[in-house]
Amino acid sequence: MTRRALVALGCLACACLCLTMPPAVGEPVPAPLAPLAWSEHPADVRGRRLQADGDASAGPKRARRAAAGASAAATSCQPSTTAVDTKERLAQLREHMKTHGVEAYIIPSDDEHGSEYTANADHRREWITGFTGSAGDAVVTMKEALLWTDSRYWVQANQQLDCNSWTLMKKGEPDVPSIEKWLGENLDKSARIGADARMLSYNQWSTWDNHLASLGGPRMLEIEKNLVDEVWGADRPGYPDTPITPLDVKYTGATWQSKVEKVRDSMRASGHDLLVLCPYTPVFRCYIALGLDAMHIFIPAEKISQVVRDHLADAAIHPQVHAHEEVWTLLPTLSAAAHSVALTLPVVYHTGSSYKLYKAVPAEKAKFIASPVLYMKATKNAVEAMGMKRAHVKDAVALIEMLTILSEEVPAGKYWDEQKVVETLARLRWQQENSHGPSFDTIAAFGKNAALPHYEPSNATNVQITTENLLMIDSGGQYSEGTTDVTRTVHFGTPTPVQFPKGYTMQNLEIVLRAPLFSIGLQYGHGSTHGIGHFLAVHESFDYAYDVNFFGSQEPGYYREDDFGMRLENIVQVVPADVKFKSSTSFLTFETTTLVPYDRKLINTSLLTADEIKWLNMYHTHIMIAVGPELQRQHKTKAYNWLREHTQLIS
Repeated sequence: MTRRALVALGCLACACLCLTMPPAVGEPVPAPLAPLAWSEHPADVRGRRLQADGDASAGPKRARRAAAGASAAATSCQPSTTAVDTKERLAQLREHMKTHGVEAYIIPSDDEHGSEYTANADHRREWITGFTGSAGDAVVTMKEALLWTDSRYWVQANQQLDCNSWTLMKKGEPDVPSIEKWLGENLDKSARIGADARMLSYNQWSTWDNHLASLGGPRMLEIEKNLVDEVWGADRPGYPDTPITPLDVKYTGATWQSKVEKVRDSMRASGHDLLVLCPYTPVFRCYIALGLDAMHIFIPAEKISQVVRDHLADAAIHPQVHAHEEVWTLLPTLSAAAHSVALTLPVVYHTGSSYKLYKAVPAEKAKFIASPVLYMKATKNAVEAMGMKRAHVKDAVALIEMLTILSEEVPAGKYWDEQKVVETLARLRWQQENSHGPSFDTIAAFGKNAALPHYEPSNATNVQITTENLLMIDSGGQYSEGTTDVTRTVHFGTPTPVQFPKGYTMQNLEIVLRAPLFSIGLQYGHGSTHGIGHFLAVHESFDYAYDVNFFGSQEPGYYREDDFGMRLENIVQVVPADVKFKSSTSFLTFETTTLVPYDRKLINTSLLTADEIKWLNMYHTHIMIAVGPELQRQHKTKAYNWLREHTQLIS
C-alpha cells in the first residue's frame, strides 16, 4: 500500500521532537521542548497590530504599584485618568468561571494562529485589561486580576491598568514570580486553571502544567468556549472581510506549486505523513493540510473568491477548501490515517503549535521536526531579493518626503502632531506603485512618548511636535515587491548634548550593537534584530547560519523615561564578502537595504572613528544615487533637494 503523506501547512514553520500521549487533567504532561536558540528574550516581537482599536488608552505617569502579587483590591491607589475601568467585565468573567468550575483563568495576547498581528476580534487580553501593549498575559482569579508584561511596557501598563482592579507583574524583575509559580503559591492544590487551548502553544501550556504538577496541583483545564468571548458578547468586533489577492510569479520568482513540491520532497525524505505548521504571517487566518496527493485548506469562506479558486486550481496539488473551523473535525481524521505526525514548537519570533492542535493528533504518532517552510522563507530567491531592494527605494521616497515636509514646517511654526505624522506618512506610502499600505501601525513618538519603545499615538496621548525634543518614527510599508521596516530619530531644532547618541557602530552582531551603550552603563529592552518577510511579516524567524539573500534588521536604541527615546533601524541583506585573501572558506557580510539618511544634527562625529565616518559617507552617497533619480521621476523636487542636502559628506 502506498503511504499517504500529508503536511498541514500555515504561514510559519517551527521545529520540535517526539511527543507522548496527552494526559488527562491531573496527570503530568510531556515536558516542554526547548525552542531553537534566541539571541535574547524575544522582546522585539513588537506585536504591532494591523487593525488598532482606535483610541489606545495612555496618559500621564502614575505611581507604580508593588509588582509582587499584592491583592489589587487591598491596595489603595489612584488610577490614571486614562486607565480603563474593567470592573464590570471582570465580575462577569468570574461568573462564567464559576459556571465552568475554574478558580483562575488565563488570557494570553495570542490568537489561535500565534499571530503577531491580531484582528480586533482577537484582542481579548486588551479588552479585559484595558492594556493595549502587544505582549502580556493576564490571570484572573476570584479575588485578583494580574497582568504580566516585560520592561518595554511597564510605563504604558501603569498608565492603562485600573490599579483598583489589576496588579502589574513586572516580568523579569527578581521579586516577581512567573505565572506558574504565582498560581502554585496562591491557589489550592485542588484548584483548576482554565484556558482556551487554541490560544496557548503546546510549549507554554506544558511548561505551566508541569510546574504545577510538580507541586501536586493545581492543574490546567481546557475550556472549550473562550470565556472572554462569552463576556464580550455582541460587542466583540468581527473579523476583516478583505479579499485575498494572489501574488504573481513575477514578484515571487517561483510558483506556489514549486514551493509545495519542495515541502513534499522534504516530507518524503523525513518519512512524516503529516506535518502541522503554525500559521503566523498577517495574510489571512487558515490552516493547510498538504499531502502527496491533496491539499486541504481551512479558511473563512468569505475569503475565497473565484479569483482565488482559479489560482488554486491545479490537478497535481489537488487543493480542497474547507471552512476554517473544520480543522478541528478533519485534522483528527487525517492524523488517524497518517503514520507520523509532526507538530511545531517555538523558534525565533514564533509560538509554535497550539495545545489544541496537539490534542487533535494521536499522541503515539506525534513528532516534532524542523520546518522546511521556515528555511525556504528565510532566504530570498534572486527575484525576491531584487524586489526587496525595489520596495526600499519606493519606501524611502515616502519617508524622505515626510521628513522634508516636517523639516520645513515644524521650525516655521506650523502645527504637527504625532497622529498627523502617522496619517500623512500612510498617505505618502499609498501613493507609491504596488503599495499595499503600512506594514504595521506606525510609531510616531515625540519627546517623552519616545521613551516608550513601542508607543503608538492615540487621542489621549497625542502631542504636538516642536523644535524642543526628538521625534522617533518607526514605520514600514507593504509592497508587491517586498516588506520594509525603518526607524529614524530626528530633531527639528538644536539637540542638547545628552540627546546625542552615546555610541555608534556599523557592526551587526548583538553584543557589538549594544557595546557602545554597555560601555557607559546604558541598555535597551528589546531585541536588536529580526528577520523580515517578502510581502509577508515584518518580524520573521532568522537563521543563525546566515546565507546569501537573508534579509533582517539591526536596531539599537536608547530610552530615558519621561524625557526622550531614540532608535535607528536598518534592514540589511546578507551578501558575499569581498575579502583580501581568498580561500576555500566563503565569507559573508551585510549590505544595508534601507535608504533613508540619518539626521546630521544627531551625529556627534567626535564619537566616530575614521572608518565609521567613511562608511556613513558611502552610505549617504549610495542613498542619493539610489533614491535621487526616483524622487526626480516622481517630480518631488523639494524632497530631492532635501535629500541632496542631507547626504552631503561629513568630514
